[in-house]
Amino acid sequence: MYVPFKTKKERDKYGAEVSVLTKVKELAFLEDGESMTRSMVADYYEVKDYEIKTIVKIYKRELQENGLEVLTGKGLIAFKKAYLSDSSQYEDSSHSLDIFSPKAVLRIGLLLKDSVIAIQIRKAVYNKNLPVVRYLRNNNITSIEWSQELEDLVFDYTERGLKEGKTLKSLHKNLSEILGIETRFITNRWYNNWNNKLPLKKRLSKELEASVARGEHLHKNVLENRVNKLEEELRTLKIQLGLMQEVI
Repeated sequence: MYVPFKTKKERDKYGAEVSVLTKVKELAFLEDGESMTRSMVADYYEVKDYEIKTIVKIYKRELQENGLEVLTGKGLIAFKKAYLSDSSQYEDSSHSLDIFSPKAVLRIGLLLKDSVIAIQIRKAVYNKNLPVVRYLRNNNITSIEWSQELEDLVFDYTERGLKEGKTLKSLHKNLSEILGIETRFITNRWYNNWNNKLPLKKRLSKELEASVARGEHLHKNVLENRVNKLEEELRTLKIQLGLMQEVI
């Protein structure tokens, strides 16, 4: 569901939803307040610069249709003078500079494969029924912001699964795929405080929390499955013996 959109027609369908960029992660612009260099785009998506460079090389025309500008000559000199107070920090050669508009940045997210931020961008534009997961970056450490909506979804899904006798590991793996985030974020929030709020597991009833701690909820599920299987085998035997009719 969250792999890069395969056709330009699919990407065009979501190409105007630039508001999702700041919902997923804070953007940093140049001094003009609306442009980003290639290195800034790479930093936003938390990938290497060459990955963005490769996308630009392959999809240059499509990106230009969505606001990518390749500055050269006098235009480059004027832009650097006006908006790049310290041009030494930018990776582009002295002969050209890639400048991305918000629409071009979004288009990168629809094309880029190996980026947790890009995955969340695609999830957010594709399925609006799920909460948008916002990423935070502090001292090169990535975390996510736990909104009440996101916490409620994770807790309700996990609680229901535990009552059905499923393991926490499998439930959190499924949630990872549904939400488009790494399992470690979900597991960490389940067991740990966040922003002065208790671990999500503390919202379980004391009975269920104790049952899960002892692994008893798993045994209950196994027993129920065994009973259901025996009942089905008994029903099949009765049908074979002519003691009851099969309902079609």
